[in-house]
Amino acid sequence: MVLTNSSPNPVPISLNLSGGIALGAYMAGVCFELVRQARKDNAPLLIDLITGASAGAMTGAITAYYLLNREILDSDYEAQNLLAQAWVERADMKDIDTVFAIEDYRQALKNVFKSENESLLSQKGIKNIANLITQNTDQLKIHQPLALVMTVTNLQGLLVTYENKCRNYSGIPAINHAETRRFLFHSELNRQGDRLQKIWNKVVDSSLISGAFPLAFPPVEDRSNIKSYNLKNLSPAYFTICSKSGEQQLDPTLPMFCPQENLKFWYTDGGILDNLPILKAIDLEANIRLSSLPNSESFLQEEGRDFLKFSHEFNRKVKTERDDRLYVYVSPYSLENLDSKPSLKKNQFNLLDLLFKGLKIPSIQQDAMQLKQIVQINEQVDYKEKILSSLETLSEHSPEDTLSQIKADLEKAIPYHHIQLSPITPLILNQISLIEDIEARTQLEALYQKFRSLFKTPIVEEPKDADELLASDFLNAFGGFFDKKYREQDFILGRLCGLTWLHLNFSKIDTQDSILTLNQLFNSGQVQFDNPKFKDLKISYRIRLIRILVRALRMMTAQTQMKQSKKVILWIVQVIFLPLFLIIELLLTLALMLTEVIEVFLAKMIKK
Repeated sequence: MVLTNSSPNPVPISLNLSGGIALGAYMAGVCFELVRQARKDNAPLLIDLITGASAGAMTGAITAYYLLNREILDSDYEAQNLLAQAWVERADMKDIDTVFAIEDYRQALKNVFKSENESLLSQKGIKNIANLITQNTDQLKIHQPLALVMTVTNLQGLLVTYENKCRNYSGIPAINHAETRRFLFHSELNRQGDRLQKIWNKVVDSSLISGAFPLAFPPVEDRSNIKSYNLKNLSPAYFTICSKSGEQQLDPTLPMFCPQENLKFWYTDGGILDNLPILKAIDLEANIRLSSLPNSESFLQEEGRDFLKFSHEFNRKVKTERDDRLYVYVSPYSLENLDSKPSLKKNQFNLLDLLFKGLKIPSIQQDAMQLKQIVQINEQVDYKEKILSSLETLSEHSPEDTLSQIKADLEKAIPYHHIQLSPITPLILNQISLIEDIEARTQLEALYQKFRSLFKTPIVEEPKDADELLASDFLNAFGGFFDKKYREQDFILGRLCGLTWLHLNFSKIDTQDSILTLNQLFNSGQVQFDNPKFKDLKISYRIRLIRILVRALRMMTAQTQMKQSKKVILWIVQVIFLPLFLIIELLLTLALMLTEVIEVFLAKMIKK
């Protein structure tokens, strides 16, 4: 359905970005095109809610940076292209797995029998990505209300208590590992000195935490104030009564205690427990709606002063009907049919299958559960509309105050509206023929044909599997880290999918600059695409991968623990194998350095 958008009001967009490891390059390409349009004067779309997990959280932070930093001109936006810098240039295995790893070896030699290494790879790579949005932050300015929500995983877990205010329950205790970081940008922050800068620093830290894929990257320690949103419903167990004043205060004996009402925890990838946090955007929009209803004082008091200011400004800015809002979710993968995925027909699984499935299944299942909840929300909204329709027929026989109260209570019980899901996956390119704008359709069809012609191995006219188009999805989506050309292919694919989505949903939109840029790139002969596999990796990258596996064996051996009666056996194993693994890793490092030098030399010879 094309939105003609005849009114001057832009269509509100909730942009939801899933995790994807190296496939973050694809999502970055989609965001590049959507944000480029949203930044324009009189833009037909308004991105005002962003949620992200893992790679999506890091991409969401860069997206928010561009929406807040309007001083960057469109010409500079294309040239600067922080989204490409992040996921094409900097998300490289050479930054993630340093050649020398001097600190790693020092630590290994220092703790040969009690290794304290916590990850296979260096955090340098994701820090380099996060640092991109620490530049020119003095120019940040809120031009529109913008909410940025990220998911992180609290490794220790947070003890919370959920109170049931409608019953005489003392509270339901629970341990929560899925933590939410919520940042609400409203215009008053422009006038509050350095507060906007402090909030942005927390955004950068949170994006770094959410992108710390477990095992691959080390967990990150971070602190939060007990009044912040992510520590909401904090259990009384964290507090004690001051003997002098009689007031409640944080218990200073807690291991996570920090001065000034702060608690610190260890965090890792937000995609573990919530890889597609689209429900976070739906719930936030519903809460904003509730804040505008009569008798919502207690609700606003619970949410806080910043939420009050944000929600009032949000409701003033968004003038379209709630049903017009699009919940766009950007994901590299799409729902497949039984013929497209071999795993759907598979009936035997080996050890490696179980390992990788064990990592991926919880995330995939969580996505499916969220989409099911959205279907249920839409069913509830249908029931609500039927009840409201019935109430209208009773208006002649019932007092107006009674009807208003019933309607308000019903809205509080079901604060949602119809959720319009709008996915952007690589398979959206199969829908180019549905674009109503003939000129745009012709240009995009020509662009897609050029894209397909650049593949070494020809692809079918209408792919049924996103894997046929994505380059970074091998090695459990870590493959893209091994070569820049794979990430570049996915970034360009994302841009093409973003352009397609824009023309499918908006009848009048100017994308000529992007189409011209991509045409020039395809015609230049500088790029070539393919669907790579492990055998396509350069020798140096294969050595690097083996080196990582040896490091994993070393760490597993060092951190293995046994019962007291078997500690002598463990000690003997460690004495033999730890030095061996260390020597092998050092030899592989030397081989890696030599191979990279040879590859650089051969590349220069070929160019000549």
